[in-house]
Amino acid sequence: MDALIKPLRGNKPSDAKVTEFRPAELDPAEFLAAAVRADQPRPSRAEAERAVQTLLGYIGENPSREGLLDTPRRVVEAFDELYQGYHQCPAEVLDRTFGETRRL
Repeated sequence: MDALIKPLRGNKPSDAKVTEFRPAELDPAEFLAAAVRADQPRPSRAEAERAVQTLLGYIGENPSREGLLDTPRRVVEAFDELYQGYHQCPAEVLDRTFGETRRL
């Protein structure tokens, strides 16, 4: 069975379609209000670290042993970094450009 493969772009310059660039029409305040709810209770950092200690105990580890003493802090810091985008507006982040670029 032979598959028919269609070209993504036309072979002639006249087939090229030019699309106009339009910046995102998203109000950052509106986006953040929908993404991060002020009425949602948020645990403190200490509560989050205690939760990690509880999980370590749940899997059978000793959270008090030397190799795990800093783990709750590190896990909470990792979550802060991993989920920092929930507090950012994608339109603002994606609107950043590199000022100095050159072709080789």
